[in-house]
Amino acid sequence: MRILIAVDFGLFGKAQTTFLHDYSAPDGSSLLVLHVIEPLVVVPSSSPSPFIATISPEVLTARRQAAQQLVEDVAERLRTRYTDVTTSVRDGSVGEEILAVAESWNADMILVGSHGRTGLQRFLLGSVSARIAEHAKCTVTIARSSAP
Repeated sequence: MRILIAVDFGLFGKAQTTFLHDYSAPDGSSLLVLHVIEPLVVVPSSSPSPFIATISPEVLTARRQAAQQLVEDVAERLRTRYTDVTTSVRDGSVGEEILAVAESWNADMILVGSHGRTGLQRFLLGSVSARIAEHAKCTVTIARSSAP
């Protein structure tokens, strides 16, 4: 079984790691820990629509380094139970990149976290997990954090 684990910097990577420790993936399963860096940021503003800005090259480099550390940390925790764990950091639209990697890697399952956004925040920012669940060509599992 090939499991793609998409992690971010919140508690959701921890929720996914906990899920995989409790889940019994078949022996010999391959896990790919992925983090996608969105090159644009949404900045709340007092106007009716949010302001969208690009990230400077320096900040992007720092984010790549932090993202690489994140996927390595998650992979190390998973290697206590699974032997075939690899990592990847990509740039682009989070939902699109997760779906593209899942398809090119022939994932059997995508494991994503959910921020649990509701109302206006979900309308403005969307739900990556909902988009992935709708468009993926494989099973999608959404892990929710038990933290408030």
